[in-house]
Amino acid sequence: MERSREQASTKRHGCQSMVEPLRRVLLKRPEPAFAVADPARWHYTSRPDLDAAQREHDALADLLRNAGAEVVSHDEPQPDRADAIFVFDPALITDRGAIMLKMGKALRRGEEAAMARRFEALGIPITTALHGEAQAEGGDLLWLDRHTLAVGLGFRTNAEGLRQLREALEIEGISVIGVELPCFSGPDACLHLLSLLSLVDHDLAVVYPPWLSVPFWQLLQRQGIQSHGG
Repeated sequence: MERSREQASTKRHGCQSMVEPLRRVLLKRPEPAFAVADPARWHYTSRPDLDAAQREHDALADLLRNAGAEVVSHDEPQPDRADAIFVFDPALITDRGAIMLKMGKALRRGEEAAMARRFEALGIPITTALHGEAQAEGGDLLWLDRHTLAVGLGFRTNAEGLRQLREALEIEGISVIGVELPCFSGPDACLHLLSLLSLVDHDLAVVYPPWLSVPFWQLLQRQGIQSHGG
C-alpha cells in the first residue's frame, strides 16, 4: 500500500514501484469464507485448510513488521468471497491515492466497495473508480518504473479497463502500456501478467519467456530490465 521514497513524506499512502521497501501494508486475514465447501467453483485444487492459512498469514504479518513495515488490517467480513484475502487485486495505489478497479472474476465483485470503505477510514483518497464495461485486476498491473505501468490484457483485464486506467493516470504523468496475455488453459485457469514475471530489483526480473510476447520482451530490454527464467 505504501513504499518508501527518496525523500521523506508526511503522506501515508503512495506506491508506484514493485521493488521499493514496504512501509505500510494492507492485509486481510483468512476468514471462514476461504475454506470453501466447493473448491472447484473457486478454481482451487482442494479445500483450503483455514487454520494453516491463518497461521501462515500471521507469520507473514510478523515478517513484515520485523522488516519495519506497518501492517494495517482489512477486517470487514466478506462471507461470500473466498478470494478477498488477495487484497492486491481490487485497487491500484498511486502517489495521489487509490484507483478502484473492477474485478474480472464475477465471484469477486463487491470486494472493491469493501476496500473503498477501508481506504476512506484510513484517510486514503479515492481518485477514480473503473465503471461500465471496464474490467481490471491488480494481478495484471506491473510498475516497470515510477512513471510506467504495464497492463496485462487477458481474461480479467479488458481493453476498456486499459482505456480508463490510461485516462486516469495520464494526469499523473504516468505512461500506461498494454500487454497481451496468452490464453493458456482458458478463463478458468487464467494467467495474470504477474503470473509471467516478477521484478526483484529495478533492473532485474524473474520471467517465464515462453509466455511473454515479443514486443513486451523487447520493452523490458529497452527499460534496461534483465530477465532470467526457464
